[in-house]
Amino acid sequence: MDEIELTGKVIKKRFAAQSKSDHEAVFLDTGDKVYRLRKYRSNPFYNKQLHDLVGNKVRMKGKLTTHFFVVYSEPEIIRD
Repeated sequence: MDEIELTGKVIKKRFAAQSKSDHEAVFLDTGDKVYRLRKYRSNPFYNKQLHDLVGNKVRMKGKLTTHFFVVYSEPEIIRD
């Protein structure tokens, strides 16, 4: 799978409610789609760097998997 670049707002919302995977997760809302984020080689439930981006518009590169947009590079915060 090829690496792609996405731009959008990082949001936090509940994932997998009422299951053993239930947790607050970070997502990238591009306006067209919402992708669950995961930093490459990081804990899938929590990554401080991604959580610290909540509320910011960002540009990031990564790969789409079945369940995640896996972020490989440092996200770039976009200042409007």
